[in-house]
Amino acid sequence: MASTLKSSFREDFEPPVADPKYPDYFRTEYGSLMFHGYEGGRGHVQGCWCKVIDAKDTDHEITVNIDLEPAPKMSVKV
Repeated sequence: MASTLKSSFREDFEPPVADPKYPDYFRTEYGSLMFHGYEGGRGHVQGCWCKVIDAKDTDHEITVNIDLEPAPKMSVKV
């Protein structure tokens, strides 16, 4: 999971989506994206990006590049 340091990231970026390579690892419940964790646990995806990292036992360091999609903005005059 990843996010910006801004506290308003939920307003500034599109909501996270399940990793398309691992759709069975995620589900949407009560309008929130959730993941299946280790040994049957589950949790909410926190932030505005998520991906399953396929690390090997021999990996010492992994670099993952992420793209955050800006949320659409709309001005409204009341």
